[in-house]
Amino acid sequence: MQNIAIVILNTKINHKVFDFYYNQNVFLICADGGANRLYEYKKEIIPKCIIGDLDSLKPEIQQYYQSHNCSIIKVDDQDTSDFEKAISYLQQLDGFQHVIIIGGLQERFDQTINSLHTLAKINFTGQIISDYSIVRYFKEGFHTFKFSEIEQEKGISLFPQGTQARINTKGLKWNVTQDNPLILGKFLSTSNEAVEKQLEFDSLDNFFFVTQLKDQYI
Repeated sequence: MQNIAIVILNTKINHKVFDFYYNQNVFLICADGGANRLYEYKKEIIPKCIIGDLDSLKPEIQQYYQSHNCSIIKVDDQDTSDFEKAISYLQQLDGFQHVIIIGGLQERFDQTINSLHTLAKINFTGQIISDYSIVRYFKEGFHTFKFSEIEQEKGISLFPQGTQARINTKGLKWNVTQDNPLILGKFLSTSNEAVEKQLEFDSLDNFFFVTQLKDQYI
């Protein structure tokens, strides 16, 4: 089985980013109305499945994808978002190491927060990509990071998941230390820059790491 999955949410698709990541070896799924977005962009691309409560999926689009051997999975649980349903489905399958989420950050604020909430629940690595930014979630521990070819080495931000994030960083213009933890309402690291090709994070807490897309991918 493929080790990379792409999930399309029911928000605007960044076409340039999607085209960069998508190929036939990627396991592509749509969360409910995300299928409408894919159909509007490139209906010839058929996802492996469409999952959600299906209240947003247009009937004619559902029929189109069903006729092209796309599985339609209805989950009526109203305690989880369609994004969470998609992630839960992926986690029941074997072999995935990374998930790329297209959308989920650029519309309603409450849904943006839920997207971050869901990203933090994934049991493999993941990233959410919007029109301008990439958000990754790191659990406590030591991590190294190298930039992909679609992201800038400036406009970097780090945010705590919980009440604080105690992090020692290496490779940033303005490194942060565990002695001065990131705390909402007190101190954050935003609009930072990389001065090395590889960054290092030694963290006692979970945190979000944000980078910006290069202009040609916006």
